[in-house]
Amino acid sequence: MNYKKLRDWNSGFHDWVIKRHPTDDKKQNGFMGGFIIGERGQGKSTYCYKVMAKIYYTLNGYTKTDEEEDAYKQALDCMIYHPKDFLDLIMKNKIVRTVTPVITLDDASMHFSTMLHQKDVKLYDALQGEIVTVRTAVTGLLINSPKRCLVAKFLREQDDFKGETVIDSGNSSKDFTTWNRKIRYYKWRYFPDEKKYRIQIPFQDKYSCYIPDEFYSWYTEKKRYYEILHGIEIADKFMKGNREIFINNKDKLPKELSDMVSKWKV
Repeated sequence: MNYKKLRDWNSGFHDWVIKRHPTDDKKQNGFMGGFIIGERGQGKSTYCYKVMAKIYYTLNGYTKTDEEEDAYKQALDCMIYHPKDFLDLIMKNKIVRTVTPVITLDDASMHFSTMLHQKDVKLYDALQGEIVTVRTAVTGLLINSPKRCLVAKFLREQDDFKGETVIDSGNSSKDFTTWNRKIRYYKWRYFPDEKKYRIQIPFQDKYSCYIPDEFYSWYTEKKRYYEILHGIEIADKFMKGNREIFINNKDKLPKELSDMVSKWKV
């Protein structure tokens, strides 16, 4: 397992975001988008979580290992699941004139799926407009999903870099147990008539799927919360027959979610 501390790990995506993010001596903000695809369980979310922590580690001027905790906490705050949370962040940043260094739309095939327009058409329309000028609110935007076709059209059609997650087993193609991965970033270039003419591959990030247990447990708890919330919202609007599952297990839910379920008529 080729695990490295944040300060020792080199990441191309990190470098591109750091160069583009506005600071006191660099006012102009740029943008770096990456759509990460790969099989389930390949480490897409782990990569996004880790590279965001690396970005915050650098921007905060950290140099010590014990400062990784704060960097991972900031990265966790920037793992976005609910579409409304994404819209609220964009609008707030524009109002207060601030730019968030990097965020991730995690598990986008669930929370930002192709059916989002049916779940909430007004929210879909609002996000479809705001995504075009998202760079005024965030410098780096990561999206992950097993396949791009499973994600809402307004996200998958942006001309951002695509990143493919693959197992990095070194010289052995038979080593399927390794935690080592690599993300190959690529982007198509177009003629004026929008026909593709060549592919650009600026860098690839090698990384380990390992994250210290405490930091990883924070992530899994947040992920679980929003997966359950998604299920409750679906049961509330479209699949009322599924409400019984949540009602019978209400005592096992976080209080906010339990309160939502309690409003249903049995």
